[in-house]
Amino acid sequence: MTQEQNLGLAFLKRAEAMPEADAILGEGYRLRYGEMHPLVLFTAQHLQARGIGQGSLVMVRSQDPVFVLVSIFAAALLGSRWVFGRDKMLKDPRVSPDLVLQTDDEPLLPKGIRVDESWGRPPEGAGRPHFPGYRDPEDDFMLSMTSGTTGTPKIVVLSQRIVMDRTMANRQWIDRPGASIVSLFPVGAPAYLSRLISALVLGGRVIVSYDPEFWAKAGADLVVGSPIQLHKLFENKEISTRLPSVHTSGGRPPEGLVRKLLERFETVGSSYGSTEGHNVLITYFRNEPDGSLSARTVQRNVELELVDEEGQPVPTGGEGIVRIRNGYLAKGYLGAPEAQARAFRDGWFYPGDLGRWDPDGTFVVTGRLNEQFNIGGVKINAQLLDHAMLEVAGVRDAISFLMPRADRPDRLTALVAIEPGADPGRVVGDLRLAAIVAVGREGVPERIFFADTLPRTLTGKPDRAGCIAYLQRNRARVQAQRAATKGASGPGEL
Repeated sequence: MTQEQNLGLAFLKRAEAMPEADAILGEGYRLRYGEMHPLVLFTAQHLQARGIGQGSLVMVRSQDPVFVLVSIFAAALLGSRWVFGRDKMLKDPRVSPDLVLQTDDEPLLPKGIRVDESWGRPPEGAGRPHFPGYRDPEDDFMLSMTSGTTGTPKIVVLSQRIVMDRTMANRQWIDRPGASIVSLFPVGAPAYLSRLISALVLGGRVIVSYDPEFWAKAGADLVVGSPIQLHKLFENKEISTRLPSVHTSGGRPPEGLVRKLLERFETVGSSYGSTEGHNVLITYFRNEPDGSLSARTVQRNVELELVDEEGQPVPTGGEGIVRIRNGYLAKGYLGAPEAQARAFRDGWFYPGDLGRWDPDGTFVVTGRLNEQFNIGGVKINAQLLDHAMLEVAGVRDAISFLMPRADRPDRLTALVAIEPGADPGRVVGDLRLAAIVAVGREGVPERIFFADTLPRTLTGKPDRAGCIAYLQRNRARVQAQRAATKGASGPGEL
């Protein structure tokens, strides 16, 4: 069987064609393709020497982007499966790794081994490299865990063929050898891995830095990150020259952020996609001469339909359930047949989003099926409420959610992070007014709490369950302190 869709082999061929070109550039280091090529071979040999082969599962626990990417290509050469070892993944019974590779200074896990400098050379006694590759390009290859913000996290299964097809689709962003990309997403996040794998297979350059000035000096072509990551980054950092392009994902950016980004980038886009369906479309923004903000949606190699609950198309301008179809949908979910049957139906993937096509052809995500707050019979769109609060002066971050109560209906609540020096009382008043304007009086949070940082997923999406857990922990701590104080005061005292 040929290995035309083997990611590891594709990277090796690319590295052999341009050995002197930069593959990864960081602050204080650079790694050329010709230097990364043997690291992939040696890592595959070390894995092979430890019994890893076709169908084995390799878990990686590392914050080193070089090793994470090297290990992916090495696993592909062996036809094994690969998974990033997020904390939640360690306790998941659906995942049983054959080997855990660890580079950080944490205690060794079961089946864990420490990757040290010896992995930068062949293992002792190693002969000429020979790697089997996959049995079938549709075999399971990469496992990725979803955020789990709306229930039990799901583990998405991708084959090498799917990842390779997605890489080829990403040529619209990595359109030439040397094209440089910066990702603000955490190492191991699906949004991080998808773009950086594509960059290296296509001959691009990965820039590892959170410093906009470094991006400018390095000649970054594309920066990707979530709206909240970009908002926080440019709170205290500036850039001396406009860069070519920035793409946000993990939710549509608020208008205020779009305007700030247009001051720093020539092109600003908001991409829409998922681990299951890949990048579906992107909406570009620009400032018009009259000061307004216009949007234009570009859709490539994918079908996106909006349907009602009966599966019938909704008219332009109407809100509908999003469904997606392309040639590289995920295989499904590991060990979750019911969730898979709900999300993958008749060749379509249903991400659980609600959306709308505006008359001018712009696509807008209006919310999620399970993020419609029911307040006294009135449906409140959580995403619209969040966006309205994020636009309030002095607000760094804001998330709305329903706080459970045992004896009464759940209470609409907001967790907010404010700018240093902002007046909390004034911010609360402005938040309530913004909520009324955006979603009506029923959408005004009954309680507003402040926190330094808010719970968000790896891709920057609101973690509403995490907000609930945060307040519950705080409540339990306060109750424990009160009980301790009461106990220390002596019998009969209040």
